[in-house]
Amino acid sequence: MGFGVLTAWAVGWVWHELDRLQQDFRVVQSESFHLAEHLEEKMLSFKSTLQSLEIRPEPDVVADFGRQVQEMRRWIRTNRPLVASAQQREVLDRIGTAFEGYVTKITPLLDNNIRAGPNAKPAPLLVWVEPEIASVLGLARDLRAAEQAALDRFVTGSQRSIGNLQLEVVVALGLAFILGITALRLIHIARIAPLKAELRQSHSILAQKEKLALLGTLAAGVAHEVRNPLTAIKVRLHSLERVLLGNASTDEDLSVIHDEISRLEDFVGDFLGFARPAAPRMQPFAVAGLFAQVHRLLSSQIEAAGIRWHIEVSPEVCLLADRQQIEQVLINLIQNAAESTECGGAITLRAENRQAHSSSGTAAATVLDVADTGKGIPPEAAERLFDPFFSTKKNGTGLGLSIAARIVEAHGGSLQYRTEPGHGTTFSILIPNTGGSSYDSQSQTIGDRR
Repeated sequence: MGFGVLTAWAVGWVWHELDRLQQDFRVVQSESFHLAEHLEEKMLSFKSTLQSLEIRPEPDVVADFGRQVQEMRRWIRTNRPLVASAQQREVLDRIGTAFEGYVTKITPLLDNNIRAGPNAKPAPLLVWVEPEIASVLGLARDLRAAEQAALDRFVTGSQRSIGNLQLEVVVALGLAFILGITALRLIHIARIAPLKAELRQSHSILAQKEKLALLGTLAAGVAHEVRNPLTAIKVRLHSLERVLLGNASTDEDLSVIHDEISRLEDFVGDFLGFARPAAPRMQPFAVAGLFAQVHRLLSSQIEAAGIRWHIEVSPEVCLLADRQQIEQVLINLIQNAAESTECGGAITLRAENRQAHSSSGTAAATVLDVADTGKGIPPEAAERLFDPFFSTKKNGTGLGLSIAARIVEAHGGSLQYRTEPGHGTTFSILIPNTGGSSYDSQSQTIGDRR
């Protein structure tokens, strides 16, 4: 807006200077700068007429002289307002006075010559009015000097105007260029950049869904093939425990085998949950009750690590979802937050109804936040945050966030996060209030998985 006003002002400024220059050129080309020449021509014409009257004072020559006098008076009156300077007007006034003195002196002489008759010798007219003619011609020279001074001032002013005009043209062109660049930048920011971001995000979501579909098919087969041998191994292990009961040398080995089998069973359970997530059973419930349940389950573990709890939710915030599945997602996110947060830090659970961003605009949603004050998510793992089997934990399976994201997507929502290294991370579960909305799957700022 500001650049547009500046550009309009610069263009108006340039237009004003051009108009002024055009007016100046019209003035310099007009007769107001050539009055001295015309005056000298007219006085020479008077001398010629007077010479004719000295030879033959005939009525037609006298009448012609009278017309010249009237024309001269009219010429002085007409040009006085047109001159460019006060000095020229003052000289013209003096010329008018001198010319009237000339006419006053010559008129009775002409009358005497006419009354004397054609046979009388005419009086020498030019000799009598020579001083007056010389005075008018001298004033013509003064007029020429005044015209030259006015012309010099005009040239100086015109040069200054041309310099200003050049500067104004440069300024106007510069402003127009800046305005054009700014307009292109605004168009890019307002229209092109969001489209590019949306396109990249769509490609990312499609690629993620393709990977999830392939991994889901693979996971179902692998989990089935692994679970059967695990069951057989577990049965044999119970048999061995009964046979070797009380043998101290083998008790530790059997304990390790038992723990590893349990770990594999948990992994296979997660694997199957990832491959074939159960369809959510949608029921309305108060989020405050869900937060209280999660707090009861995890409070001892969180508080033992020296981490503070904060719960921010009003009783009227409700959610239409599968409570057990959303609880599973919250537990996973809170455990991740606890592992990322040092002693003395804090974990905050928040819930609110607000407008949330989706690919088709914004829509009303219930948002559950899990915010920590931990170390944040490292940027180098950003693109793999929700990839299955990717984990920064030493013994992590890399399925926790993938399963959480699939559960939230099955509710028609999205799992998003914001992170700042060294200052913490916030994961947000967005569930649309109307089941038909589909939210962008992974909205991110810096980061990555913990």
